[in-house]
Amino acid sequence: MMTVAAITLTSCLGKTETPGQAAGSVEAPAEAADVAPALEQDLKSGDATTFTARINAIVEKVKELVGKNPGIAKEYLTKAQDFLKNNQQQVQKLIGGSEEAKGVIDMLTNTNPVDFLKSIAPNINLDGLVDKLPEGAKDVVNQIPGLGK
Repeated sequence: MMTVAAITLTSCLGKTETPGQAAGSVEAPAEAADVAPALEQDLKSGDATTFTARINAIVEKVKELVGKNPGIAKEYLTKAQDFLKNNQQQVQKLIGGSEEAKGVIDMLTNTNPVDFLKSIAPNINLDGLVDKLPEGAKDVVNQIPGLGK
């Protein structure tokens, strides 16, 4: 199910131009640490088009990063997911009745980061990501088929 959601997400967000880009280019933050502040700024602006364009840009950035450095791609994606989960009510209020935006954000927040990365780059090696986790998390991940040792 996660893979289907991630594939659907990438196809929904794989557009070359978003409404926000047409009016003015909205880019993904250069660093993972800047993801939440950029989304916060867009959320506070009250502009759903810009917010949605930023989400699209972030997913495109993750797609770009996954081939270069899966660990950074995962961190980047996780920052976006955490922000969306922690601000779910405000995000839903901002995007209002946009079913497409709701669907994309729901899929993004409900998709495991590793599954998402595997769906957009099935040949990447994610083994190193497990080693960077805290001990308790490593034990859990190592029990997951396809990820564990």
